[in-house]
Amino acid sequence: MLLEHRLAVDDRRLHFYSLYMHATPEVAQDAAVEAGQRIARMGIAGPDGGAAQIHLEMFSTEPLFGDDDPEW
Repeated sequence: MLLEHRLAVDDRRLHFYSLYMHATPEVAQDAAVEAGQRIARMGIAGPDGGAAQIHLEMFSTEPLFGDDDPEW
């Protein structure tokens, strides 16, 4: 399941994605979701045949924090 995030933090606009694997979606593709809404159930995967797990990856196609940011 791939989610797109667009946030405004102070004067910055952040655009990034979160990718959840080993999850069973509970929302339709391209649906807008609200904060706190359940979007998926944790899946079962792996060689032991039943361990609940989730894999989360967050990424952006553009710099989120550049060299011009004095706090980074």
